[in-house]
Amino acid sequence: MNKNIIYISIFILALILLLFIPKDHELIFQTSGSFANIRLYHLSQIEKSILEKDIKSLCRRYEEEFSVNIKNSLVSKLNTDKSIEKENNLLKLIRTGIEFSKKTEGVYDITAAPLLDTWGFTDMISPEIPDPEDLMKALMKIDYTKIKIGARKITIGKEQSIDPGAFSKGLLIDKIYNIIVKRGIECIVEIGGDMRVFSKDDRVFKVGIQHPRRSDVLKILELKSTMAVATSGDYERCFDKNGKKYHHLLSTKTGMPVRYQASVSVVADSCILADAQSTVFFLMGHDWVNEHKNNFEFREAIFADEEGNIKIIKKK
Repeated sequence: MNKNIIYISIFILALILLLFIPKDHELIFQTSGSFANIRLYHLSQIEKSILEKDIKSLCRRYEEEFSVNIKNSLVSKLNTDKSIEKENNLLKLIRTGIEFSKKTEGVYDITAAPLLDTWGFTDMISPEIPDPEDLMKALMKIDYTKIKIGARKITIGKEQSIDPGAFSKGLLIDKIYNIIVKRGIECIVEIGGDMRVFSKDDRVFKVGIQHPRRSDVLKILELKSTMAVATSGDYERCFDKNGKKYHHLLSTKTGMPVRYQASVSVVADSCILADAQSTVFFLMGHDWVNEHKNNFEFREAIFADEEGNIKIIKKK
C-alpha cells in the first residue's frame, strides 16, 4: 500500500478519534463580571464545540438584557423609563424579587438599587460611606409594593429602580444547566463560586465551603445530581475605611451593611433559589431563618462568622 495512503488513513483515524470519541472538557470564560467554569463529562469534541457556542451566546444575550451597568439592557430601560413590556426572564426575576421581599417584610427589597447607588456599590468605581441625608433619601425610594405587573407591562415608581443582582447569576446558571442537561450530558456549572451539578447515576459531588477570611475549607458539602449551592459574603463587593469593612449586603431599614455573619451558603434544588436565599439569609441572620425556615425552599444553610465558626440549618 502506498505510504501516503497509510499516513492519510492514520490522520483521518486520529481526527475521528479527536472529534467523536467521548471525553471530559472544561469551558472557562468571563461573563456578567464573574468567571464561569463549566465542566462537561463524556462528550465528543464536536458536541463540546456546539455546546460552547450555545452557552456563550446565551451568556452574551443574558448580560445584554439584565446587567444594571449596560445602558440598553432591559433592567436599565425599566429603571430609566419606569415601565417596560413584559419579557419572560425579566418577569421571572422581578417575581422572584417580590416573593422574597414579601417573605422578609422588605428587609430584602428588589427596589433597593438607589441604596446601592448611594454607596457606590453598583459600579464599584468609587464606593464610599454616604452622607446620612443622602442615605435617608435613598431609603425613602425603596418599596417593592409599588411594582405593578399588568397584562402587558411592568411598572415601577417614579423615583425607583430595581437591582436583581441577588439572584440573576443563579438564573443564568440554571439556564446554562438546562441547555446541557437537555442533551443528557453530565456537568458542573459554576459561575463566581455558585454552581449546579448533574449526573446520570447516584454520584455525589463534593464541594468545599471556603473560610470567609482565609483559604481554608470550612465544610465539605455533598451535592446530589440536580442540586445547587450559592454563597453570599461580606467580601464580595466591599471596601475598607479606617480599619472597618463596608459591604454591599445592606439593610433597607438602616441603610448600613448587615453584620450578623461573614458568609451564608445555601443548598437548594435550583440555583436561582440558592442564590436568592443566600442573600436573604445573610440579611436576616441565623436565628430569624431558623424560626421561619418552613417559609423557604432549601435543603441546607451554612452561616459562617469571621472566625470560621459555623451554624447549620437543615430542612430536607
